[in-house]
Amino acid sequence: HEFLSDALRKSGYEVMEGNTCIWRRLSRDKKAGLIGVSFILIYVDDLFHIYKGKGMREYLYAQLTKHNLPNLTVHPLTAQTPISFLGLSIEIVDGRCLYVSQPGYIAAMVSNFEYGRKTSDFNSRKLTDLQSRPLTELGKSEFLKMIMSLAWLVRTRIDIHVCVSHLQTRCQEPRAIDMLDLRHIIGYLATTPNLGIRMDVIDMQPYLYVDVGHATHSDRKSHEGALVTLGINGPPIIWKSGKQKIVATSSTEAELIGVSDYADLILVTRRLLEFLRVDITTPLIVFQDNTSTITVAYLGRPSIHARRRFIDIRFFWIKQFLDNSTFELQYLPTEFMLADFLASVRSGAAFKKFRVAIMGA
Repeated sequence: HEFLSDALRKSGYEVMEGNTCIWRRLSRDKKAGLIGVSFILIYVDDLFHIYKGKGMREYLYAQLTKHNLPNLTVHPLTAQTPISFLGLSIEIVDGRCLYVSQPGYIAAMVSNFEYGRKTSDFNSRKLTDLQSRPLTELGKSEFLKMIMSLAWLVRTRIDIHVCVSHLQTRCQEPRAIDMLDLRHIIGYLATTPNLGIRMDVIDMQPYLYVDVGHATHSDRKSHEGALVTLGINGPPIIWKSGKQKIVATSSTEAELIGVSDYADLILVTRRLLEFLRVDITTPLIVFQDNTSTITVAYLGRPSIHARRRFIDIRFFWIKQFLDNSTFELQYLPTEFMLADFLASVRSGAAFKKFRVAIMGA
């Protein structure tokens, strides 16, 4: 990595501050101004190169050869030819949209693990007994292999993220019912192997959605989800789903913890987009579906009721960004809150509605 970084630096590329895997080169003309851009994403020995302008690709290849790097194996992305990058299948659809999926990975997983659909073979008493039965050591080992495989898949399968995240909390003491749930997830994947994310970008302005399912875990900790999109209801570029680290005594507190945990995602996104020379409008919008949380966040600690004072001051770091107009919290009704898909397990019509809204498929 150091050798490649040194070669790029000597070739006129500059690295993004705080991220040594993202580089750019801007080609300028004294009269015409900016005439070309070249962006590089590095992952170990793989490069993802995006460029615009005459000679930008040829210049990069020539410079890498000049600095004694081995010849590159090149896989160009075209409308007719998809590419594979880090196990992701990337293709151009409808002439302008990107479609990102992992069909090969899913096929391998389906062939390696047993799976099934929900069944009514057990009566309610037997199912209850099954739920509380711990797995054997061999069963636990299989459970951990399956959960790790699924964790890699949520890079494109947002539709299973919250379910996988919930099951990851069971890794210490998995039960038979947890294994059954895992097999149901793989069974769902077996019927939707080509499902992925449709990237139809119209607006490059980032928006953050944050939602929390209050006290949903057995220890009464809440489950939070966050989603960063390009444009309102646009394609997702960052998504998170996870168990909160402390117990919240109300949904307002849980939502406030969620906002404080994930507000930095939109700051990271802004830095990246600005490095890619995208103009960003401020304040950045953070959507919330709890009006009490919005009020508390804006008014800060002095206005908080005594029963909430146990919350550590770190959860109010966001207020400084609200005060200087870096962020703006906006109310969004729950039925339109995309992060609900990552905070609460959904099924039926609600599941399909959010899947289409977020993934475009």
